[in-house]
Amino acid sequence: MIKRGLALNIKLLGINLVDSAFKKHFFCVFLSLRFLYQLTNALGANIGEPIAEPFVRICAKLFLTQLASTTRGPI
Repeated sequence: MIKRGLALNIKLLGINLVDSAFKKHFFCVFLSLRFLYQLTNALGANIGEPIAEPFVRICAKLFLTQLASTTRGPI
C-alpha cells in the first residue's frame, strides 16, 4: 500500500528519477520506511492499537516534502 502511494505521489510531483545516485538514496529511504512500518505494525499488534498507518503516513509526507525540496528536476 505505501509503495503504491509513494509511487503515485512521486508520479504526481513529476520528479525525474533518472539520476542513479538519487535512485539509490530514494530506495534506501523507502526500505527504511518499510522497516519502520513493519516495526510499528508489530508494536501496534502487541498493544492492540493500529499505530502503523498514521505513523507511516506522517513519515511518507515528511519524506515527500524533503524530496520535493531537494530535487533538481521539475516539480
